[in-house]
Amino acid sequence: MKNNILDNYKKEIAGTISVNDRIIIRGSLPGVSYAGGMTCYLYSNRIMIFDYKKFASGLRDDYNDYVMNFSETNKVSIIPVNSYKISKEDKVKEIIEKRGNHPGLICIISAVEGCSTFYSWRNKETHKSYLRHRPGRCKHYYFYFIDEYLGLCYMRIATYAPFGVQFYCNGHNILAGKLDRAGIKYHMLDNCFDYIENYEKAQSLGNSIDTSLLKELLDYYAETYCPVHKTFSSHLNWSIMQLEYSTDIIFSNLKDLATIYGDITRTAIHTVKVDRIATFLGKRFTAAFNEEAGSKYKVLLEGTCVKHILGKNSIKIYDKYGQVLRIETTSNDVSKFFIYRQVHHRDGTVEMKYASSPKNIFFINDISNKMLATNKRYIEFISAFEEHSIERKKLDKVTEKVMTNDRSYRGLNFFNREDEELLKTIMPGEFNINGFKNKDIRSKLKNKNTGQISRIIKNLRVHGILKKVAKKYKYYVTENGKDILLTTFRMKELYLIPNLN
Repeated sequence: MKNNILDNYKKEIAGTISVNDRIIIRGSLPGVSYAGGMTCYLYSNRIMIFDYKKFASGLRDDYNDYVMNFSETNKVSIIPVNSYKISKEDKVKEIIEKRGNHPGLICIISAVEGCSTFYSWRNKETHKSYLRHRPGRCKHYYFYFIDEYLGLCYMRIATYAPFGVQFYCNGHNILAGKLDRAGIKYHMLDNCFDYIENYEKAQSLGNSIDTSLLKELLDYYAETYCPVHKTFSSHLNWSIMQLEYSTDIIFSNLKDLATIYGDITRTAIHTVKVDRIATFLGKRFTAAFNEEAGSKYKVLLEGTCVKHILGKNSIKIYDKYGQVLRIETTSNDVSKFFIYRQVHHRDGTVEMKYASSPKNIFFINDISNKMLATNKRYIEFISAFEEHSIERKKLDKVTEKVMTNDRSYRGLNFFNREDEELLKTIMPGEFNINGFKNKDIRSKLKNKNTGQISRIIKNLRVHGILKKVAKKYKYYVTENGKDILLTTFRMKELYLIPNLN
């Protein structure tokens, strides 16, 4: 069985780490997060349907007052961000540089963004009044904070009923905290490890997230930053909105990754078709599929990226800062992954089987294992064509200048007429069996003397084109030399020259 990229470049790879990346969790009040539920709440609390706007506006004003008082008590500023061109993350980084990286609230950012809300409606046929859903816009508060377990996080809270909550954390930050507590040294670039003292121990720490602790922390921060939820006498339900799982291959230096990455991305963008993307994700592609599917090539700040999309899920490969090769599976609908779990039937029976994953946060680790399998399948696939880097090294070896014993020997130029004539001179079949000597080449290149031919032979030897017979002044073309020369001349005669016509 052919080795994969991890085996082929074992010496060049410092280590690998697979861990959750972006984790976005949605918090919603089960009884009032939809129009019918909020309608029932109003009726049960004797609030007129057409007084909903007044009711919601009152809660909004109370919550705004709470946030103002909260910011003053905790001595953090509320920073308004009124343009999508302004990066919230950059502002947070500036504050962290000043305050330090210790746990606690960093800042509060306010921004007017889209939200889900309701409006009052009277049905003229049934003469009944109720709420209907519609998208709207309202002020949102982003509470950025550092937690001892979760690292840098934010909690985004809408200021209009039903006060939807969105929580963000990063699995790399969670692992960084675990490494700190375990006394394992590491270095990070943004959300990426480029050095870990012990990759094996780090992987064992990063294999799972304590979901019970996560739930406890979510409840605590939601109650702290948005106590208005108590109005509805209900606890928030936490569900997975977006989940990313990355496998990082950390190379020892920039050159090692650069030699293979170009070939990988070029081939991936042309060879990975929709059915193959489905295979990576553990699915079967059918003609009934009617969502977005395909591959995209992007240039990012950190590097170039190839992204393969299948509906709301995707897998991408990109180079982080030229040193880390990242394969990352992203899901905006985790129910597309099938996991082995308890299934409760309507007749009351329960069985263990593979079924669509629930979005409940307690299934994060099970879904992450499925994403890890996706990453592994993709690594196996790219290993089938990453070997072009070896051929590239062979070509570089004969075309680049070589220094030997304080003397330089120029690389070969296959488009130079003199070099081409020389190389074709040593290629005939008559030299394959018996080899050739200086005089054999001199007889064909009439304009060269013995000394010039000797230097030419030396140049071809240091570039790996020729090899010398022991104790004799006789030379043969190496196997590597034959491969390069035949391929180059064939390409020139059969492809390059005809296409210039």
